[in-house]
Amino acid sequence: MSKRRLLSRKILPSIARAYLGLALRTTRWRIVGPHASRNVLIQIPASRHPGAIVAFWHRNLLLLPALWKWARTRNGALRLNVLISRNRDGRLIRRTVAPWDIIGIEGSSNKRGQNKGGARALRAGVKALEGGALLAITPDGPRGPAENVQAGAAALGRLSRRVSVPIGGACRSVRLKTWDRMRVPLPFGRGYLCHGMPLPTGASTDRLAQQIAAADQRAAHAYRASGRHLLDLIWPWVGRAASAYLRRLATRRVQSGKEIAGRLEERYGRASVPRPDGDILWIHAASVGEVRSILPLLQRFLDAWPRVSILITTATVTGCETVAQYAERTSDGYRRRLIHQFAPYDVTKGTRRFLRHWKPVGLLLTDSELWPGWLRQCSRLGVPVGLLNARLSQKSFRRWRQTAFLTWPVFQRLAFVASRGADDAAQFDRLGAKNVFCVGDLKELAPPSSVDEAELSALRHALRSRTVLVVSSTHHGEEPIIIDAVAMARHKVKDLLCIIIPRHPERGAEVAELSDPPFPRRAQGAIPGEKDAIWVADTLGELALFYQLADFIFIGHSLLPQGGGHNPYEALHVGAPCATGPYHANFTEAYQQLGTRFATVDDAQSLAAWVTLETDRSHQSGPGKIGDKNRSDRFTSLANTLISRISAMTGL
Repeated sequence: MSKRRLLSRKILPSIARAYLGLALRTTRWRIVGPHASRNVLIQIPASRHPGAIVAFWHRNLLLLPALWKWARTRNGALRLNVLISRNRDGRLIRRTVAPWDIIGIEGSSNKRGQNKGGARALRAGVKALEGGALLAITPDGPRGPAENVQAGAAALGRLSRRVSVPIGGACRSVRLKTWDRMRVPLPFGRGYLCHGMPLPTGASTDRLAQQIAAADQRAAHAYRASGRHLLDLIWPWVGRAASAYLRRLATRRVQSGKEIAGRLEERYGRASVPRPDGDILWIHAASVGEVRSILPLLQRFLDAWPRVSILITTATVTGCETVAQYAERTSDGYRRRLIHQFAPYDVTKGTRRFLRHWKPVGLLLTDSELWPGWLRQCSRLGVPVGLLNARLSQKSFRRWRQTAFLTWPVFQRLAFVASRGADDAAQFDRLGAKNVFCVGDLKELAPPSSVDEAELSALRHALRSRTVLVVSSTHHGEEPIIIDAVAMARHKVKDLLCIIIPRHPERGAEVAELSDPPFPRRAQGAIPGEKDAIWVADTLGELALFYQLADFIFIGHSLLPQGGGHNPYEALHVGAPCATGPYHANFTEAYQQLGTRFATVDDAQSLAAWVTLETDRSHQSGPGKIGDKNRSDRFTSLANTLISRISAMTGL
């Protein structure tokens, strides 16, 4: 054998294999993606494997052995073939990977009348697939253009009648100055291989290209997000320092009814229920308001991904109860796919324990719930994170800006940010978040909550057509102002009944005790008598029911300087005249858009005057409902946009 042939057949492949083996073995790989494609890749028993096409861009060809090692570890009987070009480079690759049980099939699409062995390779590939092998292909190879799917890839899918699994990859590497910018992995780094949902037989070349590109983008984002930063060194120590305090806090919260003793371990990442099979999408909604904003989306998500379960975490008992009430109203099929757990404290050990058990395919945070530890651990495991109904108050924005030198990784680790308004989108963009887009406020566009019509009819009969003022979401210190206003208004509106709905139902007894004798409480089953001016509605999940009884509605957490306001839209949908206090910084943009549809009152006197004025002109129509058809169409558009973005983020 000549020295040249010895070099090309023995020495160069051995050197390439030694280097590639070192680089791939010393790289910390994460292979992530939906269970459907995972099952296709490592189906057991292998004797029943129908065969499948594994498709990735040509630049990631040298990452294939890492995927193959992962698959063979889980199913040692698998066979892998790879289509490679019939040229010198292709032969070098084939000889390099052959000792790893990767069988090369030489051939590529014919070009300019030259026979590249494409027909022969196509027949061999179909035969391998029919024999139950995995067949790896680079649809844009061997000469490009990059990311341009060649006709042969589509033909292979049609002839073999096998599904295609799109694969994306990213790792610590150098890029060669070739047409495809070939990625050569470097040792002692980290890498991510992301697989998307299997594409059915006959999928178009455009769809195949789109899905491979999406998988590649997921891998690239996972690699960027997993980088270590100063915050990652500091935050675990913050968690350790706070652990003792958190345990004392949890004990106090149990005593005050703000935690459930039997489920306290969930706060430390210990699951109270087993993990179901299949993919899990994790959605975190801190409390009642956030839970209500996502509830209308849940059915859309469950319909879009019929094999996905949704894990909802909350930080409050009232949030938990809201989820439970929603689950009770759904069908058995949906209920089995809804899981609730209390959110783990943002402490490294608990978060890791939580993620190891649930293995979510993605995390969706709501509003402004940004926990650095969660984001760090999710990025380390390749779990993408999106932010729904994203909002930032001016105070929060200034705080994040002041600490940006330390906290900037929090925003760069978000796969997307779906903001509620243009101002919020601009703030997230300035903080360094990528893929920021505005879809509207979930709380504005969500359909009104359903109510028990029999209960509504019974309450209307019990109240005997009294004039009803509903004051919702009140906080400590506001109820005395409301009580004074009602006393003033009753001088002119003799039959006025005010229903006070505390933001936190556990405060019901406290509010009732502001009078002697105490005000009647809904939680005790009491119905107000003719002489009762106040009724405390301290039950959970009945806000929509009381709104239906209202002649006028006032939104609380807005009368005192520390107030930030509450969601105005659910009240406005009822069609009754609405008012709020002057302090609603958390919803400034919403109230600006609503303009005169919401009155603003400053104190007890102005609230009493507003009630009296609205009563005097009750013969006129109120501000009117937001157009149901328009809102429904906008909500459908919002839901479809989010489903598309989440699918791209997770591979579902």
